[in-house]
Amino acid sequence: MGMAISVILLLLAAALIFLNIEATSQLNFGFTEMTVPLWAVMLGFLIIGLIAAWLMALAKERKNKETMNEKEQKLRDQDDKIRIADKTKEDAVVQAKRESESEVIKKNAEIEGLKKQINSLEEELNKHLPNNSQNVNASIHEPTSETLNTRTEKRSKEIQVEPQDKKR
Repeated sequence: MGMAISVILLLLAAALIFLNIEATSQLNFGFTEMTVPLWAVMLGFLIIGLIAAWLMALAKERKNKETMNEKEQKLRDQDDKIRIADKTKEDAVVQAKRESESEVIKKNAEIEGLKKQINSLEEELNKHLPNNSQNVNASIHEPTSETLNTRTEKRSKEIQVEPQDKKR
């Protein structure tokens, strides 16, 4: 579109110059006066206008390139930030997995320790009650509605030994 308008304006200027080919004009430069053909004056101003338009287009192109470079730099910076955030997120996930795995290992070790403690308490209980050892083992391994705490309290009363928690 812009090119079509430029061609039309150039043809219009050429037609005006051609129509005024025989006319002359008196030019006053302040320090001297000249008589020149009108077509030369119009052609001179046309050339000056083209140079001015070309210089403005160059300036606009340079400004557009600078703006484009700034936007590309901002985009690269944003990409870097996203990459860093993704890396940080991945590191956090890996760290959380390690911590949770560590917690699971600790809890499993704690469970194993508690199982050993239960077994040693059962053995101690069986030593104190040799007649009821089969009943104690059977009642521990059979599912009942009583909780472990209730059973432990009953056993403690039977053998009159303080519970492990009270000793500490």
